Amino acid sequence: MNLIYAIKFGNRQHRQNLVMATDRAIYARTYVWNWKYLFKYEAASLLGRIFYNRRPSLRKPRLLHLGCGFTYLEGFVNADFFFLRWIPLKKSAIKYDWLLDFRYRFNCPDNYWEGVFTEHTIEHLHYSDCLKLFKELRRTMKPGAWLRICVPGLEGYMALQQAGQSAAEIIYDLAQNWGHVSVWDASLFFTVLKDAGFDVMHEATYMQGADERLLRDSKGRSTGSLYVEAQK
Repeated sequence: MNLIYAIKFGNRQHRQNLVMATDRAIYARTYVWNWKYLFKYEAASLLGRIFYNRRPSLRKPRLLHLGCGFTYLEGFVNADFFFLRWIPLKKSAIKYDWLLDFRYRFNCPDNYWEGVFTEHTIEHLHYSDCLKLFKELRRTMKPGAWLRICVPGLEGYMALQQAGQSAAEIIYDLAQNWGHVSVWDASLFFTVLKDAGFDVMHEATYMQGADERLLRDSKGRSTGSLYVEAQK
């Protein structure tokens, strides 16, 4: 009871000491959402949609890397959330070509993208937002184009369970840690993608897929990840 009370109500240093003493990720507060974070997030989204809601550059190839983060892929339009513009980093630390909020309609014409690649991004969206995103991707993809998705997979992560680690801790890591808000297996992906209008879908594997241009998987994320592809 004292541990729970300290984590919830104790001072910050006391909580940090407890986390170090117990050495369990479930006690860390790095990714605990609060009103300050939500305010900054929604403010960045609103300002971004007002002032930076631009179309992707026509000079770029029509391959989309959605949720690029710190990984800039040559030959792609690298896109991420508006908030990246306010991160206090050196200019060379992060590169992007297109800023947007994945939860809203893209400022992009129909039948535009020749292919879409996204890695460890979808799990940061709620299911209702994922459905809207998949509909937008289908609208903006050319007929015959492929969407390649990589996320932390439920079955893959459960297989990585270590000695002394409960199944509940695995679920926590998938559903709450790292800013995650959705958990996926192939069956659920097929259901949501179908609801978004996709008909051709299959499970893929690391560096294996229908469009070799989209095989840009990170080796460090291959273990435990789920790969799914859908064609418009």
